[in-house]
Amino acid sequence: MISNKNTKSKPSTLIQKMMKNKLLTLMIFAYSALIFLQPELGTSAVVIAKDNILQLLMVMPIILAMTSLTKAWIPEKLISEKLGADSGMIGTLLAFVLGSVSAGPIYAAFPFAKALLDKGASLRNITILLSSWAVIKVPMLANEMAFLGTKFMITRWILTVLAILLLSLILEHIVKRDDVLDNATPDDQESSIQLSTDSLNISQDCSGCAVCQKILPDDLKHIIRVEKGQAYLESGHLLPQNLFFQLQKVCPKKAIL
Repeated sequence: MISNKNTKSKPSTLIQKMMKNKLLTLMIFAYSALIFLQPELGTSAVVIAKDNILQLLMVMPIILAMTSLTKAWIPEKLISEKLGADSGMIGTLLAFVLGSVSAGPIYAAFPFAKALLDKGASLRNITILLSSWAVIKVPMLANEMAFLGTKFMITRWILTVLAILLLSLILEHIVKRDDVLDNATPDDQESSIQLSTDSLNISQDCSGCAVCQKILPDDLKHIIRVEKGQAYLESGHLLPQNLFFQLQKVCPKKAIL
C-alpha cells in the first residue's frame, strides 16, 4: 500500500515517465517515424528489435538471480579482500578469470559488475572483468584460433590483456568510485515512495533459505524471521519501494507475493 502523502504530492503522469525514460521514449519515436516514412525498413527494424528483446528476456532473469544471490550470500569483506583496491595481483587475476570464463552477452555483465562494486570491488578490477567478458572469453578464443590461427590468437590476446591493464589504471585515476555509486542511486522521487509490508505475503512455497532476510538492512532484519523452514513477515512496516520489489525478486522459490 503506497502512503497517501506520496501519492497526493507526487502524482505519476505519462509526461513524467517519458522524461524519466528519455532513451526509451526517443527510441519509440524513432521507430514510429521510420515505420511512417519507410514502412519496409521500419518493419525490418522492429523484427530485429523484437529478436534482441527476446534474447534479453531469456538471459536477464538468470543474471538478475545471480546478482541477487551475490548481494545476499557473498560477504562484503570477501569481495573487498579479493577484488578491492588492496587486492593487488590476486584481484587482477581473479577479475580476468571471472570475465574469461563467463557466458552470455556483455550486457548481462553490467548488473553482476554493479553487485560486485556495491560489495567493495575496485573500479580497476570491474573494468578488467567487463573488458575480459567482452573480448577474451575462452569460447571466443577457441573460435578465433580455429578461424584465424594460433599465432594470431596469442598475439591478439597478449596485446588485448596489456591494453585492458593500461585502460583499467587510467580509468581508476580519472573516475572515482563515489562518482559511479552516486550516479547509480535512485532519484529522490523513487526512493521517497514507501510501501507497506501489509501488501506482502510469504506463501507455503517458502523453503526457509533466509535470502530475503539477508538483503535487509540491519535495522530491518527483525521484520522477517525464519522458523522450521518457513519465513514469516511482520506487518505494519514501511519499506522503500526498491527494497520492497527486491524482496520479491530475490526469493528463489518466488514465495513472496
